[in-house]
Amino acid sequence: MLAQKIKRNMLSPNPINRQLYQGWGWKEPNAHLYLPYIHRYFPNVRYIHVIRNGLNMAFSKNQQQLFNWGPLFGVTIPNNSMMIPNASLTYWIKANERAVMYGTKQMKDRFLLIHFDQLCVNPTPQLQKLAESLAVDDGAFDEWSEKIDPAAATLKYKEADLRKFHPNDLEKVRTLGFKAI
Repeated sequence: MLAQKIKRNMLSPNPINRQLYQGWGWKEPNAHLYLPYIHRYFPNVRYIHVIRNGLNMAFSKNQQQLFNWGPLFGVTIPNNSMMIPNASLTYWIKANERAVMYGTKQMKDRFLLIHFDQLCVNPTPQLQKLAESLAVDDGAFDEWSEKIDPAAATLKYKEADLRKFHPNDLEKVRTLGFKAI
C-alpha cells in the first residue's frame, strides 16, 4: 500500500512549484571522493567543500573515513590505536588537498571552500562567501546564523602533544587554512 502511494506521488503529473526552491543539494562527507565525476556529469554544479581542522579530525572518535578510504590515498590503517591520529591526519591532508586542488583548478568559481571552524566562531565572512557563491540574498544570513553552534568548533587538539606529527604535516594543516598550534 505504502509503495503504491509513493509510486503514485513520484510519478504524479502535478507540476512542482519551482519558486519554492532555489536549488538542491546534499550533505555527504564522502562526496569529495567523487568530485571529478560529479563535475563531469553535472558541469554546472556548484560544490561547497566544508573543511574542518585536520588536527581536530585526527583526534576525533569518528575515524570512519580513514578506515573506509585511507587506503585509496595510500594511507595504511594502523594496528595500534596510538597511531590513528597520524594516519588520520595523513588521510585528511591527502583527501582535502586533492579536493581543493581539483575544485580550484577545474571548477574555478563553482567550487567554494568553507572553513567549518571559522563558520562556527565568526559566521558572517563564511556566510557572505556562501551567499555570493550561490547568488542568494544576504537576507538568508539570519536563518543560517541561527543554525550555527559556536561550540561545534571545539579545539580537541589543544590538549594533545602535537610533537607526534611530522612538521611537514603541521605545515600542510596551515596551508589548508588552519592554525596548527
